[in-house]
Amino acid sequence: MKITINLPVTERENELFLTSFEGIGLTKQMAYSLIMLLKQEDFHAAIARYESKRIKRVEKQVHNCVEKAYEEHLLAGKKLRIANCAGVIGFQVGVANPNANARAVFNAALRIAKMENTRIRTGILRFSRSDRVKKLMQKYPNLNENALKYMYLKGKLELNNDDFQVMDNFLQNLTAKGKSK
Repeated sequence: MKITINLPVTERENELFLTSFEGIGLTKQMAYSLIMLLKQEDFHAAIARYESKRIKRVEKQVHNCVEKAYEEHLLAGKKLRIANCAGVIGFQVGVANPNANARAVFNAALRIAKMENTRIRTGILRFSRSDRVKKLMQKYPNLNENALKYMYLKGKLELNNDDFQVMDNFLQNLTAKGKSK
């Protein structure tokens, strides 16, 4: 929510502005201090910082929701429902502020969710099309590709030699112990 206050410019407007606060119990000195605060650039910068952090919190919440949807999709085979993430944000804003336009919030959150969906989907696609993944899947045919995608999604397995070497050693030890029993 953005609040716009037209501050008085002329002396007459200043006097009317100060007297309008007397009706709600503020003295002219308190109202004058408020005017001085509203004119300061630091005050406006602080509000702008707060607004940007608030927007980043919403983006982070949508990102976490989309990531969780992908986790459920990879582990349980559930259908991806990206619009649900935007619906949750719209509902939360509607409950917190009944005067807010919930549809506009939903549309904004849906745009963020679609961007996150595209980013995650292309990352997982690039990972699954990698030669290293294909070689690992050929070497260990019982290995679940969705498990590897999940590890990539959670940041536990990247497309570098070290990670694949560790994974290969782990799987070799695991299969060797399985054969010895």
